Amino acid sequence: MTKTALSLTFAVVSLFLAGDKVSFDWKPTKGATANYKTSNSHKADFGGGPQDLVIAWTSKVTVEKVDDKRVLLKFENGEPIATIGGQEASGIQVQVPDSTEEHGLDGKFYPTPDDEDFRFGLYTGFVLPGKPLEVGESYEIEGLKAKYFGVEKVGDWEGHKFVFEYRKTKNEADPWTKGEIWLSVKDLSLLKRKAVLSNVDFGHGPETITNEIVRVK
Repeated sequence: MTKTALSLTFAVVSLFLAGDKVSFDWKPTKGATANYKTSNSHKADFGGGPQDLVIAWTSKVTVEKVDDKRVLLKFENGEPIATIGGQEASGIQVQVPDSTEEHGLDGKFYPTPDDEDFRFGLYTGFVLPGKPLEVGESYEIEGLKAKYFGVEKVGDWEGHKFVFEYRKTKNEADPWTKGEIWLSVKDLSLLKRKAVLSNVDFGHGPETITNEIVRVK
């Protein structure tokens, strides 16, 4: 390795050493697009005992509108596929309609009157810190507790990693979320999120759902 290459490598690594502060300002561009794969999984019993039911689909997300405070995202969703115990379940009909989401530039999701719970937005209750952070530093905002873990590779992209927990209330029986999220170092767009949603009720009593969304293009 040349002296110049070594110096550049050291410079990149030093950006994220303890004691250095990193700022997180999401600056989406109107018209920008990204493709994602999403999966929701939970235990379901169809008569033979609990099995893993997984619903997976692809989405194209377009930045429809950007102003000085908020961002409007458009979702064009592909046909969802259901699997039970790893086998495709053609008898289960699931729809994931196209939709829009409105976010603040801090990442907070603003629900419409038709949205039952904003935890199911793209960022799942995650809100960007309002200040620079160093690696290992934590912060709290409106029920969110998060910690910054530095930069990790996600597919073809470098991403800022956070671990977080979100509780809308202090009641243990109410829905709450915990997970990990990676935001692009380049523009803070979502690269990946893994979240566990607890006490979610779709009409069959409280359930625990594991949700994962990953950028693929």
